Amino acid sequence: MCEHVLWRNIVNYFKYTCSGCATIFNIVLISLVIFRSPKSLGAYKYLMIYISAFDIFYSVWDVVWKPVVYSYGSAFTVFRHCKDSFFSRELSFYMVVAYCACFTFSLACFGVHFVYRYGSLNNEFREKYINGKKMCVLFIVPIVYGCWWFAISATMFHFDDFTDEYLNIGFHEDFYYDTKEAAIMVILFYWPSNDGKLHPNWKTLTAMANVWFMSVKSTRNNDFIEFTSSPSNVEHKPDDDINYNLLNYLSHILWRTKLFLFHSTRVTSDFIMNTFTIVFDQPEFTTGQNVTGRAVFQTSVAINACYLKICIHGAAHTKWNESEQRHRDCNGTSECYTETVQYASEINYVSGETIAWSAKNGTNTLQPGNHIFPFSFPLPVDCPPSYEGFHGHIRYSIRVELDRPWNFNKKEREYFKVVPNFDLNYLPYGNTPIMQKDVKDIGAIFKKGIVTMTVTIPKQAVASGEALPITIDIDNCSKRPAYCVRAELKQNSHYNASRNSLFSHSSCHDHHKDDSKRVAETRKNIKITARTHGREQLMMKIPKLAPSFQCPIIGVEYCLSVKLDTETSLNNTLHCEFNLIIGTVPIIHNAIPIAVSSVAPTAPPGDRTESMPPPYFSLTPTAQSNDSAGPSAPPPTYDEAMAVTKI
Repeated sequence: MCEHVLWRNIVNYFKYTCSGCATIFNIVLISLVIFRSPKSLGAYKYLMIYISAFDIFYSVWDVVWKPVVYSYGSAFTVFRHCKDSFFSRELSFYMVVAYCACFTFSLACFGVHFVYRYGSLNNEFREKYINGKKMCVLFIVPIVYGCWWFAISATMFHFDDFTDEYLNIGFHEDFYYDTKEAAIMVILFYWPSNDGKLHPNWKTLTAMANVWFMSVKSTRNNDFIEFTSSPSNVEHKPDDDINYNLLNYLSHILWRTKLFLFHSTRVTSDFIMNTFTIVFDQPEFTTGQNVTGRAVFQTSVAINACYLKICIHGAAHTKWNESEQRHRDCNGTSECYTETVQYASEINYVSGETIAWSAKNGTNTLQPGNHIFPFSFPLPVDCPPSYEGFHGHIRYSIRVELDRPWNFNKKEREYFKVVPNFDLNYLPYGNTPIMQKDVKDIGAIFKKGIVTMTVTIPKQAVASGEALPITIDIDNCSKRPAYCVRAELKQNSHYNASRNSLFSHSSCHDHHKDDSKRVAETRKNIKITARTHGREQLMMKIPKLAPSFQCPIIGVEYCLSVKLDTETSLNNTLHCEFNLIIGTVPIIHNAIPIAVSSVAPTAPPGDRTESMPPPYFSLTPTAQSNDSAGPSAPPPTYDEAMAVTKI
């Protein structure tokens, strides 16, 4: 079991224990207040019941709702997985916001309880502020604070496409699902720009201003209580000395706690003012090319450091869990149980590091200001493209690490995209038309007649951004009309992984897993009446997709499926399939197929070792084709690759 999964389970057990104890103790407290408290307790009884009832509700909701607090980069989030939830993602978001507003409600409850306790000792304060109907203010203040924070969070911390893409990699690494499957409240401290500068997020600053306003108001109330509770300003009985001392000590403790929290914000200040930004010279890189860019370090104070290291890493990784049935002997009887087995594999394609800065002449200090450290790393010519799948991924990243003595090292990682120069003109069969035919006697028991569908596509190899015409000839010799033709493009992903043989119960340790998803579709309503024939044409727009590739543990293929629907209840659909090859450089119109060259490419090979895998495809990449072929579409983002394109 992974460390973060184990830690999450420990946190959940601790949360359940605390919630259970809080529920039990508050139920006991409410019972004592109702049945055992003296009548002279007055309105304080209702305030205690009010606070305890809320604590019970908050504890139960925390266990049932199961929110997760998570930080990634410059973002602080509270979210809940809502894929299989009864609530939609939008409604789940507002419930997450309401959960966070309850935390503000609980803090206000603590404050009003403290104010009431002070009023019970100070007659003048009680008569002026909380006597009679004025007592209702203590019940209303927590609601106002909760609604205040709910409004701020709902309007300023809503998820969007940018935050989904920013958090997506972290979610896949730590939770194994997409950000689209979670309702996320995102507090983003700053926005990185293309020029390497950090721009504070005005929404976060506005929200923090509200938090500081609450803190300042509470501090002024604390000062007022300390002043009015001094012996020169309050007349009290000697019997109340213990209560006054306890009140003053509690006031000082709260004040010291505020000072501690204020000074602890230096950690946050260090996080905000001392930041890394990794800026690439271009949004994507081609295999065999140098990955170039710069690491920008902004600091407002002098930083003690030994060196600054910049690393590149690229690897293919697969991982999933499977449940297996096992048998064991228990007191002479056979017992069946379920074991969860984890399968994982990883192949490194590029790895390297360089020391961009190091301490010299005994001076290990980075002065305040902007520090720019350029970098350049070669990519191997045979590394596969960047890819995000359900059971695996291929990622390339640049990591910057600042080594600080007697302190935590400061690290930052940024991912970049790798796209191969997959020239489809090098496929001898890529520009050849393909035809498929399906013949069916439609109907289940009472046959309605034979329908023939012949589908033709002009070529098998296409590039992202192209439009593929699909010609459909229909010979309807049946008694029923045909009413719809439709086509869909599927991405079929194949994953390989293995498990540790030490814990394996079978002789085969390598496992295979497949995943298929629809990435584009188009349809057209037609009317081919009985005993007639006709021709229809569809146009399939190829969206931004990862090119077809095959590496030892991940492979991606594409399949075009064309269907014809007829007006019968059963056995009414004709179906043809084509295997497509998706590349990055489109085929030139009427170009003569080029033979595959046996000469190896002359691009720099990069840092390869014998342990690295062979090239992920056998075709030799070429330079960019003639401009007449049209520009190839840029590589997709993960969200674009997961989307369904409709025409």
